Amino acid sequence: MKWLEPGDAPASLIAKVGALPVGKSVVLKVLRKGKPLELRLALIEKPRDPGSDQYAVAYSDVTSHGHRMRTIITQPRTPGRHPALMFIQGFSPISYDYRLDGPGLDAPILLAFARGGFVTMRVDKPGVGDSEGGPFATVDFVTETDIYRQALFQLKGLDGVDTSNVFVFGHSMGGAFGPVVACEIPVRGMILYGIESRTWHEYLLDTLRYQELLAGKSYAGVDDDVRASSRAMEMVFQDHMTTLQIKASHPELAAIVDTTFPGGLFNAKTSDFWSQLENTNFAWYWSRCGARVLAAHGASDFVTYSVDHRLVADIDRGRKSRALADGRVQSRVHRYHEGLDRSGHAGKRMTSACAAVIRRTANVMRASGGARGRSAGSARDPGCRRGPARLSCSPSAAATTPARRVSCRSSCS
Repeated sequence: MKWLEPGDAPASLIAKVGALPVGKSVVLKVLRKGKPLELRLALIEKPRDPGSDQYAVAYSDVTSHGHRMRTIITQPRTPGRHPALMFIQGFSPISYDYRLDGPGLDAPILLAFARGGFVTMRVDKPGVGDSEGGPFATVDFVTETDIYRQALFQLKGLDGVDTSNVFVFGHSMGGAFGPVVACEIPVRGMILYGIESRTWHEYLLDTLRYQELLAGKSYAGVDDDVRASSRAMEMVFQDHMTTLQIKASHPELAAIVDTTFPGGLFNAKTSDFWSQLENTNFAWYWSRCGARVLAAHGASDFVTYSVDHRLVADIDRGRKSRALADGRVQSRVHRYHEGLDRSGHAGKRMTSACAAVIRRTANVMRASGGARGRSAGSARDPGCRRGPARLSCSPSAAATTPARRVSCRSSCS
């Protein structure tokens, strides 16, 4: 077969090779300095995270909507049950299959918890890394939420996990998936960094206004764009109109529609994802989520805003529960791995703060007679039941899809 046709982008070759199994041999015919050349290649597996003397790494998977999703789990090498942290990454389709002691996105915080005696879990999105499903553009919010639901079931079902001390870290869009899952499957606490918690419409308008001002646009021009974008987004996200329908019925919005929804997509996703996100009442979830919460926002973050983090903290206080904490992290931008000084002190301070707060919460649980040592999946732990998730706690579209049973295969080969 031909791997590349004239005019194909390199991404086309990557996609075709990526679909082949490990061990497959391929022949590439290339021109090098004008001369034809055949290159015979044997496809090998990407090196796995080898772990360390402090923690072992297991490559597993869960099944969601008929597709296997890669989960990567670190477990302390010390015996007994340990607290656990599930990391839910942000929006972008980036693989988290990397060495924790390397330069991977969000690796520092995962490494700190893995070395600190926690079981950790990270998940690759559909069509990313070893995970099946996708493509990314067509996976909606409800479908992706179920992946993290199944992953949390798997984490709480592991023999080495203290099910009374399970925590979820939600970064960026992970802070939208997190409360939906934690409302159905109880966890001890949640850490949030760089999240959105208001209606999606409100958040996007703030983003548009702030980022256009940063780009140097006039206040009057920004105001015009915000008004036009608000109308277009409502038609797409709420009224489910296509971009062609909007331009035909409202030609004055054609320019803003083409800019905001190139190719009919918003941020490389179909409108289904954003419509479901827009129709999810996150305040409803936070008001019913029994987890303690640490909400942190970077002082230099221009992608998310402190108001969203304060909202979560206010709701948490309104429940009369003990919030873990809320506040700003100085000199931090939206991505955890960016904005560090050369020594990485800002990132280390945040990681240490997160670990300290979680450890205090775990110790409080143990001191108050918590269920440390309870067998995973026992009837006394309602958050550890396998099979269909308890969906009665949700009024929104995000919880209308039945969860599928967890598959604990050892690999996605």
